Amino acid sequence: MRNDLRAGSGPANSAIAAAEAYHNGVLKQQALMNSMFDKFASFVKEQREQKREDKADLQKEQIHALQKDSLQKQNELLGKNLAHFERDKEQERARNKAQNAAAYASAAVNNEQQKALKMQRKEKEDFDKLSKRLNPLNYSQSGFFNIDDTDIQNALSFSENGLFPQRR
Repeated sequence: MRNDLRAGSGPANSAIAAAEAYHNGVLKQQALMNSMFDKFASFVKEQREQKREDKADLQKEQIHALQKDSLQKQNELLGKNLAHFERDKEQERARNKAQNAAAYASAAVNNEQQKALKMQRKEKEDFDKLSKRLNPLNYSQSGFFNIDDTDIQNALSFSENGLFPQRR
């Protein structure tokens, strides 16, 4: 039995069919391998994408936590600054009140001193007027020998009228 490989013969057809089947099997195997490779590549791509997303989410969470901490620290600093500002403001108010009180007290003392000086001047002027008026009485150097009751009455009436003039 010889193999007849001529076209159309049974063994040739079988060989062709076997070759086609083998080729189809290889193609199917390649297609399956390509499909599996594509699935694996897609899986790897998804895994990488998921890793990137997880990393981005982690970074966002870390950034958010840092921002939150930063805001808390800023709020604490603002609170401390506000407390210092309020305390400084209160101290400034107290200092201003003390300065105002000292100024008012100083003004009151000056006013009282001015009044006392005016009273002293007035008393001196009155004393000078009274001594000019009493000078003609010719006191002796040893004492008040020539003063009588009328001189005293005149001096008293002058001082009453001179020191406390009648208001009209």
